[in-house]
Amino acid sequence: MRSVMLLPLAALLVAATSPDEAALEDARCLLAIGQLTGAEDETIQQAGQLGAQYYFGRLDGRGVPDLEALLNEAAATMKPEEMDSTIRRCGAVMQERGQALQAIGERMTAEAASQ
Repeated sequence: MRSVMLLPLAALLVAATSPDEAALEDARCLLAIGQLTGAEDETIQQAGQLGAQYYFGRLDGRGVPDLEALLNEAAATMKPEEMDSTIRRCGAVMQERGQALQAIGERMTAEAASQ
């Protein structure tokens, strides 16, 4: 009986010590897109800076208690051959969120103009 009562507590401890999968994915995106800041092309550098700031903001908003540890874990689980697909996937998320923000802005502008 006692061991059954300890199972939920053990699950909570495991959850508290292992990073949330979404935060780990955001950390992978930060690392992958952040590499673009070293590109020779200025447009790509700027995209990398913007992307790094975006994913840093997501991680900051998640309240990650130890960002360095999370980034180290993300780096350890990334494979070089996955870098391009990670950049594309993370870039698509940024594009989708940017379009959503633009649509909100357009609706707000239209609403303000109609008043």
